[in-house]
Amino acid sequence: GDGKVQRRVARWEGEVPANDADLTIGLNLVNPNQKYNEVGESFDGTIDEPMIFNRALTAKEVTFLYDSQRQ
Repeated sequence: GDGKVQRRVARWEGEVPANDADLTIGLNLVNPNQKYNEVGESFDGTIDEPMIFNRALTAKEVTFLYDSQRQ
């Protein structure tokens, strides 16, 4: 939680193609990847205030959102 980038991992670039898959958060039902231990696994915890945007956010926007949620 200090807001500093730890590392960058690009798994996707470009536009996401249209699909009929349900949106899931914390669980990959559509295309689980054994490499990332996604097979039969789900997030075991609480996800507080998820946000979905129709575009990639800039680093400044992410920092603003992070700072505005701190208490």
